[in-house]
Amino acid sequence: MERVSGQTLRDFSDAEIFTPLGMTNTFFNDNVNDIVPNRADAYYLMEDGAFEILMTNLSWVGDGGVYTSLDDFEKWDAALHTGNVPGGQAVYDLILTPHPLTVSSDDGDETGYSFGMFVGTRDGRALRSHSGGWVGFNTFYASFPDDGVSAVVFCNRPDAMGSRLTGLIDLSLQELAD
Repeated sequence: MERVSGQTLRDFSDAEIFTPLGMTNTFFNDNVNDIVPNRADAYYLMEDGAFEILMTNLSWVGDGGVYTSLDDFEKWDAALHTGNVPGGQAVYDLILTPHPLTVSSDDGDETGYSFGMFVGTRDGRALRSHSGGWVGFNTFYASFPDDGVSAVVFCNRPDAMGSRLTGLIDLSLQELAD
């Protein structure tokens, strides 16, 4: 992308994605030494009950390294719900069309991995979701677009996204969809 556009991923995504959507607090963090206002640090719970900051000095971006806020993520979710993503219909279709080799069916629900998101059905309803984590940060996003319902969780502790929390989110989404 940098070779083709002549811009860094951070500059390109800001100009072509984040600024058009009004996402003023979102960027690819390609400089770990930057001061980031309002940034949450990741914490690790130690055996003695104390916390220790869990951070990295790696500036690997592309499949990760995105900093955002809840307000900005809401704008991204709204763009996915309306189809109003920068780049138009072709980009929207790319984001939401699973690659054929990734499609699987489990209990009648079909799911595949598209360009950065799992897309499929759950109990006959369209479902989009993704989870991720890196050095103490964990995220979870799920959306039932036909119902206009989405949930996102941002955590800054590696132990906070255990099966209990994921199960509660899963149950809550099911109740909202019903």
